[in-house]
Amino acid sequence: MSHSSAVCAVWVCIIASHATFKKGNAFCLEDLKKGYETRDSKAKLSERIDSVHVDRVCMGAVLTRGRNRRQNPDVSHNNPHFSCFDFYCSLAGPWANICAGKSSNEVRACDSYGCGQYSAQRTQKHHPGVDILCSDGSVVYAPFTGKIVGQEKPYRNKNAINDGVRLSGRGFCVKIFYIKPIKYKGSIKKGEKLGTLLPLQKVYPGIQSHVHIENCDSSDPTTYL
Repeated sequence: MSHSSAVCAVWVCIIASHATFKKGNAFCLEDLKKGYETRDSKAKLSERIDSVHVDRVCMGAVLTRGRNRRQNPDVSHNNPHFSCFDFYCSLAGPWANICAGKSSNEVRACDSYGCGQYSAQRTQKHHPGVDILCSDGSVVYAPFTGKIVGQEKPYRNKNAINDGVRLSGRGFCVKIFYIKPIKYKGSIKKGEKLGTLLPLQKVYPGIQSHVHIENCDSSDPTTYL
């Protein structure tokens, strides 16, 4: 992979990320480095990526010409169809596991109170976020590195679970409900403790306890979970 191709691909990633371009099946720059080991040493490519100040940021790049190249990443730099414009990027992802003790982010199924997937039908509106299963009292982790920018409450009335935060960073902005956060403002890293799940069973007996997470622009966050 040529120096110009590496730099160009990285800058396409940066521009796309700042434009909140969310299409495609993304894989991280770390994977990109691995994929081109046969054409360029990992150390050399790392240096080139670091030289444009991307360093450890997982910007994600994907070949536009289909999944077949994802299966065969050893694409020759001499191929006339291969250029920096063969790449487009999604935002840094996927997110970390949200709940302690869970090996993955499992979406709440339907129960007597409703369903947990994005856009599920509710009494008067559609569900604007995704509910991730989590037991009451469990530690809740930050899905990505960023800043806690303030408190967010899901309800107007007071109850035992009416708390949460807004988290922004890496091009993302989310609201996370039903947690007692460790703080309402400040920096936090991906996978660090964000708070503790509040007692949903007190307010909704028999519900599948969960963390509610929604994008600030009400778009679907499922891809990143």
